[in-house]
Amino acid sequence: MVGRNPFFTAVAVGAGTMVALGGSTILVSGMGIAVAKRVARTKRLKMARPCSQCGGEGYLACDVCLRACIVRCRAPRSMRDIMNDSRSRSSAARKGAEPTTAETTPAVPVYCSCPACGTSGYQRCLNCLGDGRV
Repeated sequence: MVGRNPFFTAVAVGAGTMVALGGSTILVSGMGIAVAKRVARTKRLKMARPCSQCGGEGYLACDVCLRACIVRCRAPRSMRDIMNDSRSRSSAARKGAEPTTAETTPAVPVYCSCPACGTSGYQRCLNCLGDGRV
């Protein structure tokens, strides 16, 4: 029967110990930091006064979509189409020609979700950062 090499056993035990100690250190320090942040936030909010912008709510009605949750945006176009349009417009401008009917006809409206509120209708107050207190 062949015995185990004591060197590899020592390396394995040392590595296991380092992993266990490192993991426990990360866990304990993470919990300590979370508790410290919560205590600091509680103390800060206890002494703060309500926000005048949002009235202590922390959120405001969306200024971009006016709580409609959708905005009118332009239709997506490929870069090739954009480049072709710019070339044709510049050549027409050099020649002094009238714009074509394709350039003057309005496009079909395309509606997109509001990028500011994400279709919720509300934005986080920038004065109090959503806490409701300043």
